[in-house]
Amino acid sequence: VWADLLEHSMCFVRGFKMSDMKIHFVVSPAEYAQGFGRQCVKQWGETNILKASYVVSIGGDGTALVAEQEALSAYLLTGQMLPVYVIDYSNTKEHVGALTNKGITTPQEIERRIKEAQKVSIYPLQADCVLQQTNEPKSYFGINEITVKISRYEMTYMDVDILSKGKVKDSFYVAGDGIVIATPMGKTAYYHNLGGKSFQNDRLGLQTIAAKKNINKIIPDNHQVAISVRSAHRPTCVMRDCNLSSPPIVSTRIYKSKVPLTVLKDRVRD
Repeated sequence: VWADLLEHSMCFVRGFKMSDMKIHFVVSPAEYAQGFGRQCVKQWGETNILKASYVVSIGGDGTALVAEQEALSAYLLTGQMLPVYVIDYSNTKEHVGALTNKGITTPQEIERRIKEAQKVSIYPLQADCVLQQTNEPKSYFGINEITVKISRYEMTYMDVDILSKGKVKDSFYVAGDGIVIATPMGKTAYYHNLGGKSFQNDRLGLQTIAAKKNINKIIPDNHQVAISVRSAHRPTCVMRDCNLSSPPIVSTRIYKSKVPLTVLKDRVRD
């Protein structure tokens, strides 16, 4: 999992050791964020994520997703969920995530802000897959969404069942590029750009991608989505948060995970 994450990550990853806290640091490749990241590394040194106590992201929403994915991947290896502290260093006035922390200008501020922050639990999507080549099980997490799609320039064919307490509530067939399952955090992102309708925080959104028949469904977040790929010669993969891709799969079951991602948010001051 860790090697796969490093291979696909687009961000420059560093770690640092600060006081009694061991921190793994994920920095946007943008130079203005890199400069601040270098200051932090110079101040505190480095710590590998598998030995860290916290993950700190410096950049925009994309960098935050990479940091959160790394925390989830480390959890699969160690069984320990590392809290993630997200610093807005995106140099943009556009929308940033609700769990982003602003106003940090020096490395020395980070330790105090982490210690004073409140913990927020986010339950991501989990995709339990069967890999095509080895027939082995493997799990992946998605914070905004999980996408099941073809890995080449052709259509995939798959059967989709929506389950509640193990019973099939709805079934449909997809012939197209794939399907995306979005969380409330991702309902304004890729899912929305594909034409998916908005939904409440206790729901999940399903939207087909370039399919012969356009399908959009809103389901309760305690339902599961079971997908079986019909054609092995058309490699179909699981992507999480439109970035990290799995090897080709035979099938997957996607649902709201019971594993909480812990994000640290600055307390609102009166």
